[in-house]
Amino acid sequence: MTEFGIGLNFSFLDGNLNINPSLGLGNGKFQSGGARYVIGDNIVPAIYFNVITGQINHTIGFIYWKGLRREELIDKYRDQIQYFYNLWYQINKNIDLGLYYDHFLLKEEDKYINSINTIYHWIGPSIKFKTKSIAELWFSCGFDLYQYTNGLENPSIKDFYKLVFSLKF
Repeated sequence: MTEFGIGLNFSFLDGNLNINPSLGLGNGKFQSGGARYVIGDNIVPAIYFNVITGQINHTIGFIYWKGLRREELIDKYRDQIQYFYNLWYQINKNIDLGLYYDHFLLKEEDKYINSINTIYHWIGPSIKFKTKSIAELWFSCGFDLYQYTNGLENPSIKDFYKLVFSLKF
């Protein structure tokens, strides 16, 4: 699946509150249920809130991958839902340390079932490296609490790793 999108930044309170709505278009076959890749497999509305108070930065995000196309039913139709929270403490102008929380859900539907299930439920520390201008690199790792939050018998804690590189234009 590939996704292309565009978003806007609305800044308030001298830049200490930022609201970023965005809209993306996904291409592929993951959500449409078909055997071939399609343009417009899904539409992806998202919104991010960023609040800065001194050296503390809070980021909250909500993303919804909504299937747009219904190809032949080779696989289930899927919608994806994600919400996350990042709490950052600015060590200096180039480094932030933080805590990352992420919950990802998958809604599946075919002619027999309609269900929403947790795919992962992450929590762990983060570190972000920033340049003066446009680039950021952040890394997070920690525990996937999926088995504990879904009440599975004999749960075990699994790990996760996430690396994000972003450029601001």
